[in-house]
Amino acid sequence: SLIYQRLHRRSMARVTVRVGLVACLVAVVAGWGSQPALRRQAPRASRVARSVAARVGPRMDGKYSPAATSEIPVSSAVSDTRPKKVLVLGGDGFCGWPTSLHLSDAGHEVIIVDNLSRRNIDIELGVSSLTPIATPQVRVETWNQMTGKEIRFINLDLAADYDLFLQLIKQEKPDSIVHFAEQRAAPYSMKSSRHKRYTINNNVGATHNVLAAIVESGLDIHLVHLGTMGVYGYGNSGGEIPEGYIDVVLPGGREKRILHPAYPGSIYHTTKCLDALLFQFYVQNDQVRVTDLHQGIVWGTNTPQTARDE
Repeated sequence: SLIYQRLHRRSMARVTVRVGLVACLVAVVAGWGSQPALRRQAPRASRVARSVAARVGPRMDGKYSPAATSEIPVSSAVSDTRPKKVLVLGGDGFCGWPTSLHLSDAGHEVIIVDNLSRRNIDIELGVSSLTPIATPQVRVETWNQMTGKEIRFINLDLAADYDLFLQLIKQEKPDSIVHFAEQRAAPYSMKSSRHKRYTINNNVGATHNVLAAIVESGLDIHLVHLGTMGVYGYGNSGGEIPEGYIDVVLPGGREKRILHPAYPGSIYHTTKCLDALLFQFYVQNDQVRVTDLHQGIVWGTNTPQTARDE
């Protein structure tokens, strides 16, 4: 079956949450390509932001957001409708599989890269899905036969096989990479020192290898990463969490634009915070195009694509 987890059809609200995430990812992947982005007027900037912009302008130099205070880039899906080649890292997972199907269904060329760690963790814990999950090879073959489209699957460990991944992106030259390939369970990341070390090595190592490979390849690839709202903690942050960066006044009256403070509650959430710092560094130093989406809990039963093979 193409479905990841059916839970015997609970509520349509759960379906909506999952479909909404997939649609958001597809809009980012398909729209933010080689053509200039459409733009819309932003809300009036704060006093600090206006002061910063007046001095240094809209640039990314490690101190300030790449967006100007007068306009915010938004998806250019309307003007750039050509099919894209997309690598979906972690495409065998709960979010990665439906995203891969949705992108393929929309006409994009999809290559799934996964080391099947989620399946191996299930074996380690002695558990299994509430509904059977076919092997990635069977899943891909079923989709290809049903639709006449083609999704490819490559078994590769991003944290360990840097040279193979670099060779892959040089050969395939993807337009975009969607990055789900991280150990995704906060409780698992806290089970023992071994699980903590594995989560750090796997998650941070994979993210950094992806960024380094994009730079070494010399290709202009847009990286889309799925983060988590958990990086901000589960208490009251004291105010609205903005898009991108926040403007602050440091002691002595120094004005600066920084990442929103993070309060991770587990090793898993800490890796997402470290991801954000890596993204900031590579945007600043190597001009890598990165979209880091921080979402709440993703749940659901089916998407329109997974429901085709009940």
